[in-house]
Amino acid sequence: MKRKTLYRIMAVLVTASLFFAACTKEISNVRLPQTLATSQSLNLRSDSATIVGFVVAAGDGFSEKGVCYNTATGPTTANSKVIFSGQNTNAAFSVKVGGLKYATKYYARAYAVGADGTIYGDEITFTTLSVIPKLTTTAISAIAGTTATGGGNITDNGGEAVTARGVCWSTKTAPTVADSKTSDATGSGVYASSLTNLLGKTTYYVRAYATNKIGTAYGNEVSFTTLVAVPTLTTNAITNVVADGATAGGNITLDGGDAITAKGVCWSTNANPTIADSKTSDGTGKVAFTSAITKLNVATLYHVRAYATNSAGTGYGPDVQFMTFPLAIYALGDGTTASWDNNAAIKVDQSSTAGVYVGTLDLTASKNLKFILKLGSWQPQWGQASGAAAGTLGGKSW
Repeated sequence: MKRKTLYRIMAVLVTASLFFAACTKEISNVRLPQTLATSQSLNLRSDSATIVGFVVAAGDGFSEKGVCYNTATGPTTANSKVIFSGQNTNAAFSVKVGGLKYATKYYARAYAVGADGTIYGDEITFTTLSVIPKLTTTAISAIAGTTATGGGNITDNGGEAVTARGVCWSTKTAPTVADSKTSDATGSGVYASSLTNLLGKTTYYVRAYATNKIGTAYGNEVSFTTLVAVPTLTTNAITNVVADGATAGGNITLDGGDAITAKGVCWSTNANPTIADSKTSDGTGKVAFTSAITKLNVATLYHVRAYATNSAGTGYGPDVQFMTFPLAIYALGDGTTASWDNNAAIKVDQSSTAGVYVGTLDLTASKNLKFILKLGSWQPQWGQASGAAAGTLGGKSW
């Protein structure tokens, strides 16, 4: 009895084992459909990006997987693709997509090749970053002593608007916008630039530049040498003024790139005198100089400019003015008559202060009174009308 029961239990166990074995074999043969996902883009650059894919279900496995991409939607392996070459130990995989165009929108999908063909993950988009502009530097033209013409051509804005452009220059190579520069509006294309305030007979290096929100780009470097320029100088203040002379002079700040062959001051009763007017000759060379102006007319307003000459021509300093002192100031008791001999002339002496004259004069309200600087001339003159209060002098010019 016991032996029969034991046999029955063993039979049940064997039957159950066979059943479970059959069930396990059936379950192990079940395979989910092969599925991919394209999860994200990473490390975005102007020319590359990293795309992450994910194997949701591998099925019987893949012979190849990676990422395909294009600038149009729905990329396939017939477009550009990058094959994943790493270890297949993880469901997630990533590939770096390079050689991309900057500031460009791309469409990407993970893909995998299995026994039944190629499957794709969902599509994602990304846009590469912008870059600095691309441009060239125009050859320099219209070269003179202190000026020249340059420019540039912005062929590509780098994906962003050009907000500043021009040329920069220096006497050293590789100039930047921290050196001398022009500002020539905005936008892409060709533009011209005027280089000014240059030194004569000097070599300069020039580069076009263009700026967008990414940064500043420079064109190729060109160089040129200015011609000899006329000298640059200043005119000294006038000193030691007397009735027929004064002391002037000048300081040559730039020789224009060539030797100074003549220098001095020139003067006239008209503004901006030149060396065609009266002048001094005070040697050669760049050193500062002092000039003696002589044989002037008394009580006369003069204009003076320092000058310096080199092979390019003559440069002038600023116009300064001064007035020679009168020998005396005369007061005419009646300024209405043309007969100077009939009027009492009263001398008014010069004081110790330049341009200030002192004298004692009794004025009455019954006479016209004029002050003059030269006998026989009404100019310059100051006067008082008849009927003015005694002891006063009007500022009116008669």
